Amino acid sequence: MTTKSLVQHSGQPAAIRRRPYPPSWVNRLVAWVERLPGPPWPIYWSVALFLIALHMVINWADGIGAVSTFKPFHIVAAGGGVYYLALIHYLDRTATTVLDRFRPALELREGDYDEMRYRLTTLPAREARYTTYLGVAMGLVEMIAIAQGLFLPGLNAFISPAATAFVAAIGVFGTLMMVLFAYHTLHQLRVINQIFTRHTRIDLFALGPLYAFSHLTARTAVGWLLITYAWVATEPRVEGDLVALGNAVVVASLGLAAFVWPLLGIHRLLAAEKERAIAAVTYRLKLSYEGLNRRVDEGRFEETASLSEAANGLQGELAYLEKIPTWPWQPETVRGVLTAVVLPILLWLVTTLLERMVVF
Repeated sequence: MTTKSLVQHSGQPAAIRRRPYPPSWVNRLVAWVERLPGPPWPIYWSVALFLIALHMVINWADGIGAVSTFKPFHIVAAGGGVYYLALIHYLDRTATTVLDRFRPALELREGDYDEMRYRLTTLPAREARYTTYLGVAMGLVEMIAIAQGLFLPGLNAFISPAATAFVAAIGVFGTLMMVLFAYHTLHQLRVINQIFTRHTRIDLFALGPLYAFSHLTARTAVGWLLITYAWVATEPRVEGDLVALGNAVVVASLGLAAFVWPLLGIHRLLAAEKERAIAAVTYRLKLSYEGLNRRVDEGRFEETASLSEAANGLQGELAYLEKIPTWPWQPETVRGVLTAVVLPILLWLVTTLLERMVVF
């Protein structure tokens, strides 16, 4: 695959003056999905449904139960790896759109802008390869631990050669894609932080573009929360409710960190620019009042009108500046993330309390 075809099908511009690093195998796979006829999302759905159906057929063929015994956990386990891959694809598409919206606030040349888009939406091949090795190793260790009953005891997944091969394959693939998605998250959020701290022009009177990346970080956070809450809600665990709650709290914390961390850089820049602007207006207001008082003391009342108007205008500007938020997000974005973080935990707590209080 040529560089030109890759970037065209990754939603990136075809003309990049220099490619900082070759794309990862994940980006090449995503580019291949993009070239298939139709939108990519039905393809991911089809693969996930095929794996789920195959898991059901293997279970039933092994005689471990009827349709009613196929648990929601099996759906999450079989489709988890595809979910992570589709989420990487979705977030890269979103990153391209978000960067275009952020462009008015960027201080970059055209070629540098294209390179920045490439970095934002493309994982380095070497680092992704090492991450793949790590993910496969972690997946194998996890499968061995499950087979030995050290993890998820009672899962009873390896009951036949077919079930062992399938469960091991989807287990390793799911862990691999989870690790790759974690690396993708760190890579993308690090690039966002670099964009904010090195290439952003702050204009307190044009904040719209600065809100753009909060939509990407919010979707990254929600993407983490959805799959992890699904695991916590469906996992056939025996460790007890406190472990489940602990997992949910940890995931919620990580989700909030994924949302807030890359925005800290622009928050500090906004706060510093706001402080500088307020100091400048305050100094001008001081000069206006000093001039006004001097003319009053000298009896030059006819010259006070213009200074009074200037002081009033400066007071209005100062009031406007003081109300400017220094976090680069809109209120509805924050509410959406907090809802995704808190609501599942609250529902779990309420359900647990009701189960303990209601006696049938």
